[in-house]
Amino acid sequence: MTSPDYPTQIRQHYQQTFGIEPKVHKWLDDTLKDLPSDFRIFEFEPREPRNVWTYTTCRMWEKSDMTPAVPKGRHQNELIELHLFSQERSTYKSGPGNHVELLQYLAHYHRTNERIALSHCIPFERPWMDESECTYGLITYPYLDGPKLEMMELEDLFVQCLWVVPITEVEFDFQAEVGSFELEKLFFEVPSERVDYLDTPRRKSFVG
Repeated sequence: MTSPDYPTQIRQHYQQTFGIEPKVHKWLDDTLKDLPSDFRIFEFEPREPRNVWTYTTCRMWEKSDMTPAVPKGRHQNELIELHLFSQERSTYKSGPGNHVELLQYLAHYHRTNERIALSHCIPFERPWMDESECTYGLITYPYLDGPKLEMMELEDLFVQCLWVVPITEVEFDFQAEVGSFELEKLFFEVPSERVDYLDTPRRKSFVG
């Protein structure tokens, strides 16, 4: 029996949302040995109406990650992919601004540290971009694209696509005290002119 071609199915799912063919990347470091052999990062160029660079993981999970007691469907979120938006294209040197390296680090964290899930806040261990105060990632629903992106139905399973929103240490501390939902309200329920999480990677904290 032929194994499903998951990377092709995942790429097609992303293309249906973002409308263009991606470039394929990997960051060649020691983290790759702990990731599935067909793991990769997709890069989607800016296009209207959302003129930002988009980076997505592909195959940061193994089929064995599924919880047998959970029926196939929406809550099978042991199987996830992550995506990140940026006004600036990824650099190709290690460190801040390298979105390919960052998503690969998060995939490695997911496989070797703790399983990433909705509402988690994950340390980046570095600034997101040069001069950025954002050093953590809030894992949240893909509010800008909705269920069309979130629920990835592959040949024989479902995968949940979640959004990595870079946040500051002050915002991390805030959500640790009152919960990630209250932080999300600051991002997504305030007047639109305050929400700069796509436009200014070097934004100031919404808290404090």
